[in-house]
Amino acid sequence: MANRSVRYTDLDSKDRSRKTKSDGLARWYDEPKDEVATAVTGLASTLETGGSYTGNLYMSYVCSRLLTNRSAPAGFGYSMVRRIGRAAQSMVNATWTPPTVNTIGMANDVFHRKVFKNRPWLQFMPAQKGSYKLRSRCKALSQFVDAVFEQLDVWEKIEMCGTDVIQYPSAFVKVGSDIGGKLSVDRVLWSEVLLTPEQMGSWTKPRSMLQRVFVAKSDLIAAFCNGTDKAENDRLRNAIRSAPGVYPGYYSSVGIDYNEIAALVEGWVLPDLNGNPGRHVLAVNDIALVDEPYKRTRLPFAKLDFASLSNEYCGQSCAEILLPMQRYIDRLSSAIDEAEQRFSWPRWFVETSSHVDPDQFGSDFVEYSNIRPEKDNTDSVPPELHNRLVWAIETALRRVGITMESASGKKPEGLSSGLAIMAQAQIDDTVHVDLAQRFEQFVVDVGEIIIEECAELKPTFIIDGKKAIKWDDVSMNRDEFKMRAFPMSRLPQQISARFEMINRWYLDGTISRSEKLRLENMPDTGRTVDAITASADWVENALDTIVETGKYVPPLPFLDITAAKTAAQARFVYEHLNDLEESRLRVINKFIAALREMQPSPAPQMNPMGLPAPQPMPGPPVMGQPIGAPQSIPQGPQTIPSPQIGMA
Repeated sequence: MANRSVRYTDLDSKDRSRKTKSDGLARWYDEPKDEVATAVTGLASTLETGGSYTGNLYMSYVCSRLLTNRSAPAGFGYSMVRRIGRAAQSMVNATWTPPTVNTIGMANDVFHRKVFKNRPWLQFMPAQKGSYKLRSRCKALSQFVDAVFEQLDVWEKIEMCGTDVIQYPSAFVKVGSDIGGKLSVDRVLWSEVLLTPEQMGSWTKPRSMLQRVFVAKSDLIAAFCNGTDKAENDRLRNAIRSAPGVYPGYYSSVGIDYNEIAALVEGWVLPDLNGNPGRHVLAVNDIALVDEPYKRTRLPFAKLDFASLSNEYCGQSCAEILLPMQRYIDRLSSAIDEAEQRFSWPRWFVETSSHVDPDQFGSDFVEYSNIRPEKDNTDSVPPELHNRLVWAIETALRRVGITMESASGKKPEGLSSGLAIMAQAQIDDTVHVDLAQRFEQFVVDVGEIIIEECAELKPTFIIDGKKAIKWDDVSMNRDEFKMRAFPMSRLPQQISARFEMINRWYLDGTISRSEKLRLENMPDTGRTVDAITASADWVENALDTIVETGKYVPPLPFLDITAAKTAAQARFVYEHLNDLEESRLRVINKFIAALREMQPSPAPQMNPMGLPAPQPMPGPPVMGQPIGAPQSIPQGPQTIPSPQIGMA
């Protein structure tokens, strides 16, 4: 059993000073190798008792309850320290009643439909326009990152981060490597990220960060005690088993042995301005499972905020913004419900001399003498109270940019024409552009960290389910390409308006065919789209091969010749503008010539009777030209002299 007397929060200042030689626990990264685990774990437990973290954790617990209507949200059941404050006690003993009218749940549904369901995929473009090698690498890098997002379920995790920012100050995605050294992309809850008060109160990005998770000791032993050194395995196993357990958080669960759960703390610090590497530590109690240099230029976390704050690193959740109005709505709902219940039971009027036993009535009993009281015909609930409730709901939703029509999915009253409905939908969409752009930047940040991690791990992924592509085949220097998320925020959210704009972009040449299909997000369960677009895909790949290698690829006989010729001619002009080598331009020209030869000649025109149309008779031979030779046809318009009319 773990000895709870060794918890860091129980150490006095003298003992803690002996544990760390640096100036305070916040500089855990300056500790020697044999003491860094004690420092990083001690800082984690100290931050859990801090006022800023405790207050935000309490607010997050309340907001999570309001969003999910659950009395015990997951993630708040464990703690490194014993929570004996009034907030913790009130949470444990409180009777939870979910709100009847949940504006926070309404907002969550709307923002998922309008923002978080979108997938602004990453696009890579050469930093210097004109290099076909860079363009080819950028195209391959785009396919590689797409494969990472698909095979590691990154889009699903990013979408869940949208739910996190509704209830928590911020949402995080962590990119790193698992125990086996493979690339991993994980969603991280806000309560797992620990920041010092200085870092929390600054709008700049922190240089160091801690993550604390609670793991069963048996899982830690299975993950870290499987090396080839038996003595080292035994030492780690005994140290993990003797590590302190944890305490219940805002609630306790029956059947859980808290002594068999340990706090796993991971810390990062960036390299300093002098070029000295940073540090990465993974610790349990006073055991450093990992202690290595950290050379990357950014922490392995991407952050998303619902509403950014000017004086804090983390943002403000949607639930926290709506909380005051939600409490007001709850009071109004309770008043209406109480009034309806009071007036729902019938009242019996009985004369006092009738000797009726009141116990025979299951409702309210009113006695009167001589004169029967008149009935009160007023409504059980005043209309003003209902109107006030509607006003409160509309005010709460407008606070986060949502109209009642958006929440209900109905068109505004009084709008009948399609143009007016579309204009109103575009106005409604502009309210959420700020959040949508933060969401797109969040995807870009995830992509940036994935690229940095892949540069170290050098993984291999499968593209289109058949082609393996290695990182070394697509890797580029960071200054050679630009990365951006496709601007989904510019698309209207109404389905008909979105499809109309997508088609307009495609016809104007703003987006490619593959981007059009991706924006439409239409499932192709039968692989019909792949079969229909196979001709265009083959032509594009053939032209890429010609541009990259200079080798001629003859066109297939069953292509869409007209479309292939149009694509090849456009590619020739584009590569010519970008100064492609003359020899490769000649190969593209040869490809176009082969397509022209394959294009069938037009069929002879037929008259309505099915006979060939008569051909014009050859004119008289031109003087000086032998008979039978092709006749030269005068070019340009023919002028017919006008007759001369004499003047009287």
